[in-house]
Amino acid sequence: MKFLTSFCLLLSFVLPPVTRAAPPDQFAVSQFAPSKRDWDWADKTLKKMTVDEKVGQLVHVGINARFAHQESSFFKELRRHVIDNKIGGIIFFGAPIYETTHLGNRMQEAAKIPLLMSLDAETGIGMRFQDTTNFPWAMAVTATGNPEFARRMGVITGREARAIGIQHVYAPVLDVNNNAANPVINVRSFGEDPEDVARFGVAFAEGLQSQKVIATAKHFPGHGDTNVDSHRGLPIIDLPKSRLDSLELVPFKQAIDAGIGSIMVAHIALPQIDNEQVKPLKDYQGGDAQIDKFGNE
Repeated sequence: MKFLTSFCLLLSFVLPPVTRAAPPDQFAVSQFAPSKRDWDWADKTLKKMTVDEKVGQLVHVGINARFAHQESSFFKELRRHVIDNKIGGIIFFGAPIYETTHLGNRMQEAAKIPLLMSLDAETGIGMRFQDTTNFPWAMAVTATGNPEFARRMGVITGREARAIGIQHVYAPVLDVNNNAANPVINVRSFGEDPEDVARFGVAFAEGLQSQKVIATAKHFPGHGDTNVDSHRGLPIIDLPKSRLDSLELVPFKQAIDAGIGSIMVAHIALPQIDNEQVKPLKDYQGGDAQIDKFGNE
């Protein structure tokens, strides 16, 4: 837990909210490795934190940004999470770009510890925002046969993300599209060949991280071989470790070797890896529909 908390803290500290983007011709590739000074600063700060503050750093709140004056309930609630609960960051979904940038900056000003701002941007930040660059899906990029396009796609995504204060992007998708009936991965994948997925996915990640934006390898250990949408059900990947090692895990291993900054774990079941059955809590009412003590949802 100490390492995980320290790492979350470090990511917040290393990356400031808004910074000038790199020149257009700067496509330098480097390992995404925080400096010793960053680690020391994070560890020093961690030692001063209470347990509640450490827990707060592991919580990120998802929002659709919109115009909200400072007396609105929306603004006050988000600010309460930042100041009172000391959350670690904010995840932005579809929203107007100006309002997102403005709200993000206001929350950074209110935060005691810099917030880690995140965005799902598999096809560039245009996947969530208008008036920004929106690229084709990953499979179309692989069809060009040139990983350099994926790298430049990552660079531009990183540059635009940094311009609006985003430091963490949930991409690239490293799932191998080895099930034609897959309803949720399909064209989001770089293809059905694990080596192609690795080459193009790593190129995108390197481009993104050259702009000092954290890339995310997802959905570990592989969400390709299923016909169930994990947003609506539980995909069961009934495969042995030997099969995962030879196919699904190939892109993830190469991304880790290349220094990718983060990994997103899939919400799937792998009974041949872990067959423990998870049962609902005895008094669970159902997520956002849970009833409070006053009878309100």
